[in-house]
Amino acid sequence: MPAFLKWGLFLLLPLPLYTSSLMLFPFITGRNFGFRILVELLVIVWAGLLILSREYRPQLTWLTRSVILFLFVVTLADILGANPYRSFWSNYERMEGLLMILHVVLFYLLVTTAFRRFQDWKWYFLGSTAVSVIVSFFGLSQKLGLTRVFQGGEGRSIRVDGTIGNPTYLASYLMFHIFFLLFFIWRERNAYLRWGAGAVVLFELMIIYFTATRGVILAIIGVAGFMGLAFVFRRPQDTREVILRKIAIGTLAVGIAVVGLFFAFRNNDIVKKNPTLARFTSISVGERTVQSRFLIWQMAWQGVKERPVLGWGQENFYLIFNKYYNPQLWSSEPWFDRSHNVFLDWLVHTGFLGLAAYLMILFFGLKNVWTAFKRQRIVFYEAGILAGLFGVYFFQNLFVFDNFQSYFLLFLTLGFTDYLAESGKEPERAHIPITGRSVNSNMAFWGMGIIAVPIVIWLYYGSYLPIQASKSLIQSLSIARVESKAPVGAIRDSFKKTMDYETFGSGEAREQLVGLMRSIVADPNRGTPEELKNFAVYAIDEAQKLTAGDAPDAKHFLFLGSAYNTAASLDPIYGGKALEALQRAVALAPKKQPMYFELATTELSLGNREAALRAMEEAVRLDPSFPTAHLNAGLVAAYAGNANLVASELAEFRKLTAVPDEASFERMIAAYSQVGDFQDIKSLIEEAIQREPVNALLYGRYAAILATVGDVKGARDAAIKAGELDPKLQPQVGQFLKELDDRAKGIIPKAAP
Repeated sequence: MPAFLKWGLFLLLPLPLYTSSLMLFPFITGRNFGFRILVELLVIVWAGLLILSREYRPQLTWLTRSVILFLFVVTLADILGANPYRSFWSNYERMEGLLMILHVVLFYLLVTTAFRRFQDWKWYFLGSTAVSVIVSFFGLSQKLGLTRVFQGGEGRSIRVDGTIGNPTYLASYLMFHIFFLLFFIWRERNAYLRWGAGAVVLFELMIIYFTATRGVILAIIGVAGFMGLAFVFRRPQDTREVILRKIAIGTLAVGIAVVGLFFAFRNNDIVKKNPTLARFTSISVGERTVQSRFLIWQMAWQGVKERPVLGWGQENFYLIFNKYYNPQLWSSEPWFDRSHNVFLDWLVHTGFLGLAAYLMILFFGLKNVWTAFKRQRIVFYEAGILAGLFGVYFFQNLFVFDNFQSYFLLFLTLGFTDYLAESGKEPERAHIPITGRSVNSNMAFWGMGIIAVPIVIWLYYGSYLPIQASKSLIQSLSIARVESKAPVGAIRDSFKKTMDYETFGSGEAREQLVGLMRSIVADPNRGTPEELKNFAVYAIDEAQKLTAGDAPDAKHFLFLGSAYNTAASLDPIYGGKALEALQRAVALAPKKQPMYFELATTELSLGNREAALRAMEEAVRLDPSFPTAHLNAGLVAAYAGNANLVASELAEFRKLTAVPDEASFERMIAAYSQVGDFQDIKSLIEEAIQREPVNALLYGRYAAILATVGDVKGARDAAIKAGELDPKLQPQVGQFLKELDDRAKGIIPKAAP
């Protein structure tokens, strides 16, 4: 039975390689469900061992007590938080919440009771490292263009993400394994294995470099510098430490030289064109990513001050984001569910009590390293490596947040430090008497059977149903694609099947449904008008469920208002309901500009022109440097018939936007056309032609607007130029020139198109 527990834990190691394209968020859901299921099954085996012998009971070390205390505080914070359901289950995108913390704590208890010998830990760490090498090779294949990158950009700016699916997560994952190898190298006597481990360390450092993850790379450089200094100034105790000191001196010298060269040539084209180095040269207080971090941290701190003791509960950062949103965040992601700082996150989620419990875990982990060193169970080098690992983990968490991989490796490392500090304190556990009397092994099997019943029931409701719901959602999204041309009834039935599972994934399914609603309802090929209307009613019913509860999300009221606006084309009654939903969204997130954009559109559709203008005025006032706010204000002003406001708002947009994208260009054309401002359309197209002097379509549009303002010669020249640039346009050019001639002869009256 002990072997089942030990080898069962080894089944967890390949999870970073597992992705499931059949589920939403394939790099997150599949491996998290796999982790939970395996841990829960191993708990059944562990229960049997607990009955067989006291030796499988966890030692209540200070670290173990702090881990249990942390779980208790997090549980209390989630129960008393703003949205306990969300705190417990999390969602498909994160798969964290209380369930994640509970399972990593169980994992910690399992490994600390299953692994009794140093060799057990060594092989487990090396097994995990072997998997990391495979992940690294996949990252290398991405860099070489052999496989695609999932979230790391494209072209020259590619950031590899391996099978982890995120460059930052990959860098953090590999960082742990680099330190694992550096630790075990010291005790390895085989020179070939030492050189092989060293090669793997360099290889994974290279992959971390290819991720261009600044937080992890800076953390490694900084901690490596401190470690190097420690090794340099320590008096060598033996020949190996003499060699280590020389290596440290050489590494520090090379590191200082490399950093010096980087700063000396940071403005060189070679550096700027390098996707990794360019990210480091761009670090400044004014950089968008850095600015957004500071703004998010300020918002998070406002939330902490409101609920300082036990926080808001996990996964409830959205409430702080809505309430304390800073309008200057318009240039970043539209929605944040984390503060991108682990310590602030725990403050937000669990208050100062939770943060203290979390820091206590790290403290006792480091204390274990010190204890093991003082008891001569590890040497100075090994202690330095483990302390360095905690240092890098701490530093990187100032800029990122934990995920499945980092939680798994952190609690594995914590368990190992507990083994190092406590091993040898008691007799070898394998020799501890089982009990004072013989215990019938049948009791263990009966105990396993009893605990298996609730666990199997939990597996069905906690894992099986959510997995099926996730798969069903992917099928629904596939059916709803434009290319599928599926009838609206089939789309509704597919989404209904997903909702019928009644899992925590229903919220994300509803968000996806509402997001697709507009394109589906606008497609007459999907069904009859009555069928499209019925689908809209169904989608709205599901959207309304998103806004139910005591802690609604402003984002969901925005979605609901948008759904109502879409349905208003089928039934005008929805216009008023859209206004109510959007007013509620504004009340929950009074500084979030997109709320005002949709509100203004709704007011305009209801004929409330002044109210629409007031909404856009507020959106612009929140942050006048937001270009899209000026563009939308100009559009609303155009449909409200305010030509002067159109001119001023679009002029401001053009000042703030050096090169408008195609969609913005068309929206400006539409706004100017609405108020008959053809001169501004003319200047807008002239600017575009200067940027794209060989764009035939631009010359064609330029010809049309010149004809409209009465410049017949200019229109003729522009049309001829369009035909020269693209001979395929010659028939249209010929027809246009004929119309110009006919108009000059009075055959076609002059009129604006």
